[in-house]
Amino acid sequence: MKLRSPHIIALLGLLALNALALEKDKLTGLHGLDSFVAAKQLQPGERIIGMVGFYGQDQPQQWFVLTDNPAKGSALRETVVAQGKILAERKFRRLPGQDLPTIPLIREKLKIDSTRAFELANREADANKVGFESVHYQLRCRDIRDEPVWMLNLLDESHASVGVVYISAETGNLLRVTWLKAPAESFTTTPQAERNG
Repeated sequence: MKLRSPHIIALLGLLALNALALEKDKLTGLHGLDSFVAAKQLQPGERIIGMVGFYGQDQPQQWFVLTDNPAKGSALRETVVAQGKILAERKFRRLPGQDLPTIPLIREKLKIDSTRAFELANREADANKVGFESVHYQLRCRDIRDEPVWMLNLLDESHASVGVVYISAETGNLLRVTWLKAPAESFTTTPQAERNG
């Protein structure tokens, strides 16, 4: 048994380094936004109007940054950012009746990152005994006062929404919570609860 212990220690060391590397590779919402801006992707007249990230546990693997250019009418551009790099983009047109952002995000107003938004949403879920498996993130401005808002859609194991939490990206205030399932129906555990257990 003693002969194997150096190998076990080395393996544990490698696992710890891999865990740190994975944690380091996590890209928060504001880091994704800043990476997009640093890559000089914005064209003249183009504005950042929103961003989304899917299946975060607790953070998504990539962020989709949405931009528009009022001079070009309904033209929109969506750029995929992951690990600080631009991976892809697509251009499309706004269709009638689509609920897409229209108000530009002002970077100076964005003081609450997606990690803090997750902590606040997780605390609300724990307080209401609602479990979730992953999170869809959306950052956009509200119509009133151009306030940037994080909307976190909490999903269960089958990817059904169990609740939506709205948090000001400027102040961190909880703006609204909507639970879509009664607490007794939510059987999954949050990643935070698993760590605490």
